[in-house]
Amino acid sequence: MTPLASSIVDWSSLGEAVYASVAVGLGVLLVAGFGVASSLRAEDERGAGHDGSAVALTGVTVLCVLALLAAIGTGIYFLTQ
Repeated sequence: MTPLASSIVDWSSLGEAVYASVAVGLGVLLVAGFGVASSLRAEDERGAGHDGSAVALTGVTVLCVLALLAAIGTGIYFLTQ
């Protein structure tokens, strides 16, 4: 890098922010995908008459939605601090 950029940018803090953003982004993506998959599977199970597993999978979907809401709330909190 040029000496000017090195004096302006704190590269270690920038790298730390990039790694944290990638980790959180992948985590949110995985939780959302798991929630969608469990929701679709719950509908299939409900259609097949397997009410017990449909309720369990719906519970997993609700937990995933709550986790996503917590991630959004945490992100808003950190942005305002």
